[in-house]
Amino acid sequence: VLLNQGDVFTLSGTLDAQSGTQEMVGLDYPELIQDVNEGDILLLDDGRIQLKVSQLHRDEQWIKTTVLNSGKLSNRKGINLLGGGLSAPALTAKDIQDIDTAAKLRADFLAISFPRNAQDIEYARSLAQKAGC
Repeated sequence: VLLNQGDVFTLSGTLDAQSGTQEMVGLDYPELIQDVNEGDILLLDDGRIQLKVSQLHRDEQWIKTTVLNSGKLSNRKGINLLGGGLSAPALTAKDIQDIDTAAKLRADFLAISFPRNAQDIEYARSLAQKAGC
């Protein structure tokens, strides 16, 4: 999906995360709707695309945004709140599997993309140690 500056773009907590149109996509993190407020800036694809929350409806589970900078949005891109504050755990189920795989492959280093605090790092470290890293 190509998003252009000024476009209205909706994030839906009820639409399948793999579904979407030029105007709307589904979220695989529907709790986002509880974490944001009007005026917040959302960062997609490591900040390559920025959206300003213009309207949200928590009961109907959608967030209407305005695109602040143009860019191409594809599947499985991360979403963050400028300044932090999302309630999502730092490690997803896939991250935990990846730590196990890294241990089996004898990786020298592991990195956590978006730790919120020291406990997130300690948790990842403990998982790595249990997996044999």
